Amino acid sequence: MRKQNSDKEKLGLKELIAIGVGGMVGGGIFSVLGLSVELSGHAAPIAFSLGAVIALLTGLSYSRLGLCFRDDGGSFTYLEHAFKGKNIAGIGGWLLLTGYIGTLALYAFTFGVYGTAMLGGEAVVHHVLESFILLLFLGVNLYGVQAAGETEDVND
Repeated sequence: MRKQNSDKEKLGLKELIAIGVGGMVGGGIFSVLGLSVELSGHAAPIAFSLGAVIALLTGLSYSRLGLCFRDDGGSFTYLEHAFKGKNIAGIGGWLLLTGYIGTLALYAFTFGVYGTAMLGGEAVVHHVLESFILLLFLGVNLYGVQAAGETEDVND
């Protein structure tokens, strides 16, 4: 049986929604918009609409799984229930972690590109800005899950 955390350490609905929306806005609008328009041209609205449908279906699937398996494990738990071998769930967990690292790298790179364009700097400025944002995210996450949720939260 899992040890329950205190209410102070748990994220509320407001923080969870803010984290989800913050990730979508950061990744979908600021990081991917320029690249999407460059690659798809005038079809960018169609590509974003298709992405919205996929995101909606994914969200509905996760909500159904969450209602079916009432556990804090998320994707890891769903894989555990779907496959008999524990290794599959472990591999899924590592793939999820790798995806999060890739997403964070994308955000840091984009922050560096925008910051360099704003400041008119060289490649060194780009790398300093990337490193700064990575260290900032690391600090927030090391401080705690509640702080991460409150950082994303738009309303107090």
